[in-house]
Amino acid sequence: MKWTAIAHPGLEKVVEAELREFGFTTEMEQGAVRFTGEPGRVRAVMPLLRTPDRVLLEIVEARFQNSDGLAALIRAQKWKDLITPEATIEVDVHGQGNGLRFKDSVEKRVSWAIHEALKGPRIPERYGRPRLTQRISIRATGDKATVSLDAGGDLLYRRGWRTDVSKAPIRENIAAALIRLSGWTPDAPLVDPFCGSGTIPIEAALMAAGRSAFVRTTFACEEWPIFRGKRIEAQKTKNHAARIFGSDRDARVIQAAQANAARAGVSPRFDTLEITNRSAPAERGFIVTNPPWGHRLNGEAGGKVIPATDIFIRFGTTVMEQFPDWTVVFLAPELELARRVSPKVRALATFPNGGVRVTAWSVG
Repeated sequence: MKWTAIAHPGLEKVVEAELREFGFTTEMEQGAVRFTGEPGRVRAVMPLLRTPDRVLLEIVEARFQNSDGLAALIRAQKWKDLITPEATIEVDVHGQGNGLRFKDSVEKRVSWAIHEALKGPRIPERYGRPRLTQRISIRATGDKATVSLDAGGDLLYRRGWRTDVSKAPIRENIAAALIRLSGWTPDAPLVDPFCGSGTIPIEAALMAAGRSAFVRTTFACEEWPIFRGKRIEAQKTKNHAARIFGSDRDARVIQAAQANAARAGVSPRFDTLEITNRSAPAERGFIVTNPPWGHRLNGEAGGKVIPATDIFIRFGTTVMEQFPDWTVVFLAPELELARRVSPKVRALATFPNGGVRVTAWSVG
């Protein structure tokens, strides 16, 4: 079967590398990575995928003449293998296509066509199993449409454990992508000196344990009839005593980080520290962090706003004095600001974040 992993634009290579580690054959395109795999295999690795936004099963890719033709194309598919008659169906149409000028009307018509295709004996309710929304994605360009079914049922960066958040938190899957870009492995220590609500240290701790990134254990594909009676096998956790540290100057966000980590079932060490008081726990290791940068958020100390340039200068001084032999990966929107950390920075990837294009920079 053909699948598409929706990637955060600019992070396609990270998503592709992760899928290849699971043994999938991939083909990268803008904003997505296409791959092939048996549904049971994809379903088994869903809890372990950390970097995609969504994973879609491609149902059909074909040409159509107008909205009637699209509805007929929809009705012709074997929806009974994938959606139960009781499921809640949501349809989202993207792009422009023949006769698809009124998005809301087309989405309603497609939803109705799927319900028509599902007519037949009702399947008894399975008590104790949640009924999930089944999301249909249609991407149309001219007279060509790709119809897909969302295997996750929700955006995959919504892990379920981050309910306490600080200002301008980084998305969980972007945090995972930064960690992967750094080249960190669990045998080395990892420090996030601007950890906020703990997203980067928690993602790293889950990686080190080989555990699912999700607190929620149910994905939309678990309700597909082709999987009826089967369960996802529990993943064995690794006994990896990874040394993972997070710190922030604000005691309130450290409390939020500790609460999020407890929900995720991991225990990085969190401390309330100014960046200038952050010391290295080992001779070598990795810093992976998202410092406060000017376009998004300035730091505050006693009610006084600290310019982002000053924060980056202090960060750079700490790196030079306390972490001289460490690999450092951080986010910043501009080269000039990144050079406040080190004049030897190099760009790893550029992508949108919070409405601003930012770059992951590396030192060391």
